[in-house]
Parts: sequence; structure tokens; C-alpha cells
Amino acid sequence: MPRLTVLAAALIATLALPVAAHARPAGAAKDGRPNILVVMTDDQAATDVAHMPNVKRLLAARGTTFADSVDSFPLCCPARATFLTGQYAHNHRVKGNFWPFGWYGMRNRGNTLPAWLQRAGYRTGLVGKWLNGYGAKDAHGEVPAGFDIWRGLL
Repeated sequence: MPRLTVLAAALIATLALPVAAHARPAGAAKDGRPNILVVMTDDQAATDVAHMPNVKRLLAARGTTFADSVDSFPLCCPARATFLTGQYAHNHRVKGNFWPFGWYGMRNRGNTLPAWLQRAGYRTGLVGKWLNGYGAKDAHGEVPAGFDIWRGLL
């Protein structure tokens, strides 16, 4: 399947998340908190988005971009774990993509951004990829802490 088709399918699945999570229009909340949507892709260059006008118009133009960011461990699973924990890989212990370094290698797996948001009163959900190795121990995977809706891929 062509790369852009796969990316488009992942984006469509991700865009379904706010509906499932009972998202509300920005500014509709009495407490003033914003809705938060994170779209994370693997191995996608900024130049790829140039070929996705709807992504540019519907997401990038309305959101926050990090044009000058640096990833301390530019490998899929450690980078995702760093985003989820705010920690360097030597602290969260996800140092590779495969067993035993992925999901099951993560230290303090309940101390992540989704859990923090849930404790702050947000409804949280995931559709798509979590961390490599997820489900490797039991062939179905547990629901990580902090999610009201879980559609994680094995």
C-alpha cells in the first residue's frame, strides 16, 4: 500500500477520536481548558505534509507545530515514550523498539501524559499505535493507565 494511503488511513482513524471522546468546541468549556489532539506519525518528513492539503488546512493551520524541535533518541519507541513521560530514555528505560526494551521496558508506566490529563478531568483516548512490544506478554495487551477509550493496536 502506498505510504500516503497508509498515512491518510491513520489520520482518518485519528480524527474519529474526538467524536468518540465527546470532544467539545474550543471555548465551550466552562473552565476554559482547551481540547487536546495529538497526531503522532512515524517516519514522516515535514515535506510529506506538503502533499496532504487537508491535513495542512484542518490540523496544522489550526494547531501548534514544533518546527524547531529536537528528539533526544530518534527511534520510534523511545521517542514515543519520551513524549508520553517527558523524560529522557535513560530515565524511562525504553531504549529500543523490541522486547524487552519497548512498552514492557518502561519504568513507571502509569506516570504518563494520558494519566496526568485524566487526573486533571480530561476524557482521554487512543486510536492506533501505542508503544512497540505492547501485547507481547499476553497477546492482547492491558489498557495503559489514563485512558477512557482504548483502541490500541497490537
